[in-house]
Amino acid sequence: MNHQKVERPGKIAFCVGWSIFSMLASVSSPVRAQSGLSIQTIPDLSVMTSLDTTTQNSWWLATEPIDADRETKDAVAICNQKMIDRPALHWKQITVPGIIERQTNFRGSTFWYRRLFRLSGAPEASVAVRLGRINDRDQTYLNGVLIGATGEWDSTIPAGYDRTRIYGIPDNLLNRRGCNVLLIHVKRYFAESSGIATGVTVIGPASSITHEYFLEMIRTSWMLGAYPALGLLFLIIYAVRRKQTEYLYFGLFTILLTLYELFRFDVKFELGISFFATKRIEYVLLYCLFPIFTAFLDTYFDAASLFRTRSIRRVILAANLYLICFILPTLLSNDVDFWWTLQSHFIQPVWPVLFGYCLLILALQSMRGRKDALLLVPATLLLMAAVVLDILHAWNVVIHLPPLTIYAFSIFILSIAFLLAQRFAQSFSAVETTMSNLNATNAAYSRFVPAEFLQILGKREITEVALGDQTLREMTILFSDIRSFTVMSEAMTPEENFNFLNSYLKRMQPHVQMNGGFIDKYIGDAIMALFPRHPGEALDSAIAMQHEMIRFNQDRVAKGFQEIRAGIGIHCGHLMLGTIGAADRMEGTVISDAVNLAARMEGLTKFYGAGILITEHVMMRLPDPTRYLLRTLERVRVKGKSSAVSVIEVLDGYANCELYSASRPEFDRGMHSYLNREFKDAADSFHAVLDQNPGDGASKILLNRAIEHQNRGVGADWEGIIDMDAK
Repeated sequence: MNHQKVERPGKIAFCVGWSIFSMLASVSSPVRAQSGLSIQTIPDLSVMTSLDTTTQNSWWLATEPIDADRETKDAVAICNQKMIDRPALHWKQITVPGIIERQTNFRGSTFWYRRLFRLSGAPEASVAVRLGRINDRDQTYLNGVLIGATGEWDSTIPAGYDRTRIYGIPDNLLNRRGCNVLLIHVKRYFAESSGIATGVTVIGPASSITHEYFLEMIRTSWMLGAYPALGLLFLIIYAVRRKQTEYLYFGLFTILLTLYELFRFDVKFELGISFFATKRIEYVLLYCLFPIFTAFLDTYFDAASLFRTRSIRRVILAANLYLICFILPTLLSNDVDFWWTLQSHFIQPVWPVLFGYCLLILALQSMRGRKDALLLVPATLLLMAAVVLDILHAWNVVIHLPPLTIYAFSIFILSIAFLLAQRFAQSFSAVETTMSNLNATNAAYSRFVPAEFLQILGKREITEVALGDQTLREMTILFSDIRSFTVMSEAMTPEENFNFLNSYLKRMQPHVQMNGGFIDKYIGDAIMALFPRHPGEALDSAIAMQHEMIRFNQDRVAKGFQEIRAGIGIHCGHLMLGTIGAADRMEGTVISDAVNLAARMEGLTKFYGAGILITEHVMMRLPDPTRYLLRTLERVRVKGKSSAVSVIEVLDGYANCELYSASRPEFDRGMHSYLNREFKDAADSFHAVLDQNPGDGASKILLNRAIEHQNRGVGADWEGIIDMDAK
């Protein structure tokens, strides 16, 4: 049992190996028809039939001058007499497709092909013949009649090299019962690749042959059009992301290889470029492709990390420079044979070295578990195999194979494009993650440093802010403070203190933001807000905050808590906004007399029992003062100021605003009497106001002051200005 287990894999391997060998032998050996076989019989011309050499059907070569009409008559005579097709003295058996120099010792410039066939039935549609690739020009005859020619016969330069030949056959020209003789007169240009070197020769319906040719052109044009767009895409990506040079190399490689393939297909004949120019471009592109591709793999797979020494990479660099050096001789020389000699004797021997280096990189990265290397290995091997098979096909070592490189190239390009797209997607995903983290960081910073603060400083990001950044602006400052908060906080735990403050502040903040302002800082229970545009927005914000305070107190009372009161002071003026501190610890701040005066206005709300106080400067800058219920109180000289400022009370924020509105005329009369030293009349007016609105704090203060002045009198220099020593 053990012996059988060991032997069976050996037998299987032998069978598989023999099958592969047989298959390669069947496609790799040139097919040569045996002499003495019958003329090819074409049973049905409604389908395309190959005229290539097979074991039963033969092509013949004549290197001596012949007469096409006479040769046709002789061949037809042989057919009619049912004689075997034996070569005459001037005809030699030849394999088509195939290079003549590799099958004979012929070195002349012109020669003839002959092929005999008969039909089993009459064709139902127009018939055409398509010839393989011929070097260089031809004249094709059927039954002694010229049916087509390519290239100017007496031209001193290549006139029909590499062109596709499709010749229509007149309906009355085919011999439906007897023998048909196809003669092709060829005049070569290059000595090393004469004859019908590659491609297939077929006969069949003209529509089918033309249709197949156009499908080939469409496939080729699509590939040659799509891949440059792909290459251009990666060049654009490189232009955006300069650090990833693999995008540059791949974009260049794709575009250059597409151009190289372009100059190997019939599309090139539509460009109007001369033969020598196209061949020169073809060779130059070929010399550039290998260095660019090795540079791509070297960069993409970080080959520098694979080798302990630089020796290998230096050898590859030298090999690439060696290839590039041959560009100049190609550009300076006009000898196509010299170009061919350079490629075959000096360039091609270097290719295995570069191929081996590429495979080594892929193998080493595959061993390290790189999935992209594992994906690229089969695509690279497939491309290399296709290139080798196409070269062997061009040399007639392998025949009956279509061009494979362009299809393998498609798979290869798509594989690399997939890898690069995947890497770009990963990079983009990493960028998205970084941006998301950065946005989250900026959002976190914006909770401490307002975005509006950065905008005023002319900065887009917090990272741009430096110590000492500053600007001078005219702005409106709002101060808000909860009255008697210290007493309240002493009765609460630390957790209750913070819960209370956060519940209060989060209800006040939106009204600042909705009215065009931003909170510069929280100072315990106090709020300092800035309004960059005009004072009306600050006043609207203050009124909205007082209305929100009413709703907040309703919720507190419903939960069993006591009501709270807050005073708001507003002033406007020029201020300096900037950063202070040290390089490793800084903060934004506002420095100005206007800030101090706004804070004093907030302090005066406690003295007058008012909700909102503004200065006369704010009132004068309101877009429409008549929108608000305002009343002027006293002129006050606050601590630290030499000049007095008029204090204006805003009545719109009170819950019982209608009471203040109804008593305002009487209050204004009282203030008029008070400032004119008519203290008794003033006291009567303030009494009347308090009768209507007992909670009017300012009227209580002014009533007591009027009574005091009435009893004690005032000096001659009295102006109604009150000095406030407390902050």
